[in-house]
Amino acid sequence: MALLRQAAVLAGAGLDGELLPPAALDFLAHLQRELEPSRREVLARRSGTSDAGRAWVEGAGWRAPDPPPDLRERDVLWIGTGEPAALAHARAAGAPAYAVDLEAAAPAWQTLLAAHRAAAEAVRGGPRLATAVLLRPRSLVRLEPRVRVDGEAISAALFDLGLFLYHCARPCIERESGPYVVLAPRTPAQARLWEDAIVLAQDLLGLPLGNVQAVVWVAGVDAARDLEPIAYELRRHLAAVALGGWEYAADAVRRLPPTGLPALPGWELPPGVALLAGAGAAQVARVARRRGLIALAGPVGGAGDPYRRHDAGPAWLEEGEAVALGEAVTQAVAGPLWPPPPDEPGPFLVDPALLVPPDPVGHLPRQALREAARTLLAHLARRAEARPVAGTHGAEAAWAQLGRWLAGAVPLPDGRPLSLAEVEAVFAEEGRALAAAGTAGQATLSRSRAWLVDRLAAGDAARASLLPLADGLILGPAESPSPTPAGN
Repeated sequence: MALLRQAAVLAGAGLDGELLPPAALDFLAHLQRELEPSRREVLARRSGTSDAGRAWVEGAGWRAPDPPPDLRERDVLWIGTGEPAALAHARAAGAPAYAVDLEAAAPAWQTLLAAHRAAAEAVRGGPRLATAVLLRPRSLVRLEPRVRVDGEAISAALFDLGLFLYHCARPCIERESGPYVVLAPRTPAQARLWEDAIVLAQDLLGLPLGNVQAVVWVAGVDAARDLEPIAYELRRHLAAVALGGWEYAADAVRRLPPTGLPALPGWELPPGVALLAGAGAAQVARVARRRGLIALAGPVGGAGDPYRRHDAGPAWLEEGEAVALGEAVTQAVAGPLWPPPPDEPGPFLVDPALLVPPDPVGHLPRQALREAARTLLAHLARRAEARPVAGTHGAEAAWAQLGRWLAGAVPLPDGRPLSLAEVEAVFAEEGRALAAAGTAGQATLSRSRAWLVDRLAAGDAARASLLPLADGLILGPAESPSPTPAGN
């Protein structure tokens, strides 16, 4: 282990002296020492809404400051994991904004450093960035085991946020383009922790308060329910909100009652998941308009991806109906929403007939099962081999869907429930096809398949998100400590 002042990088990981000089490690260690106790306290709670809720009610009339002109022009957000080729493609295609999503990136050390390096290099290019670069740090529950402070793994969230701001804050400010960070708090208490981290980082770097601009990424149903107090906690730095379409939908699918919602056959199939994503986006956009925030949207995944994101909302629903559907799903899973202001109409009423996707399917088509298996296997195997990955959030949706299907939510065409043995057979079939196509190596696909079967057998798909669990598959035991326990 090579000790550098307060922070240490595992010797076997490899130290990048340009990206992690002693001053950067000092800065990261300061963030960790100051905020780690609060991080543990926040994650130990199942809900952090009460205090934040009272504060929000007292300030119910708040509106965000005018968003920076640079971000106001960027209403579409491209998302990727920071590979140079993906960033170059986004620029060439004229993407207004590109978010380097470290939550979705492969956790291999050199892959993470390469993503940070790509973000730093991108913000130094030109007097004004044609494509604004944002960074989404990893979630508060995850740890970065290759960097230690006082002998313990640093928070992955604080490592990513701190390193990005250390290298990119001043260049972004000079170019009047950020710095922008994409944050995914699941509770108001988590939002408050992110706010504290931003304030502390600006203070340590000598930056005026308010320079860092945040986008709240609504990645789950609890966050959709509590978006009002979440936004309130981050109001001094908040510029925009965006729905993490498939992440939100995956959380909803995982947590819907066993019978789903009334009159919703086929809800767990891809068309129904797309409906969830679109309706959630409409719900988030309503809050954005209320508070003067930008509502960012954009596609993720290629045209052939069955889990492509649909943020525009279901085409057959009027906006009010889409909002009503999003609010109905959120309340069915997570409980009552925060009430709207007195001068705004209350929750929309929705005709139950509109909750049925077009051409509903009452059984599980084999094609849907194959698509879910292929999406999961390809994603995990490519992450394990540190190759460029796509469809990350689709993999989360597929993971949640498989959990629902195995629980008997949608029967097979002959009326039988789906069995784990049948899922394993489909994994084997799709693994051979992926290996033949060169998507990933056969050994990695076999290891990924075995891991998925074990986790599905344990019921993990019904309880937890895929990506934090998958670190145990991809990293070695020494590099993969258990995430901090979290109630959300």
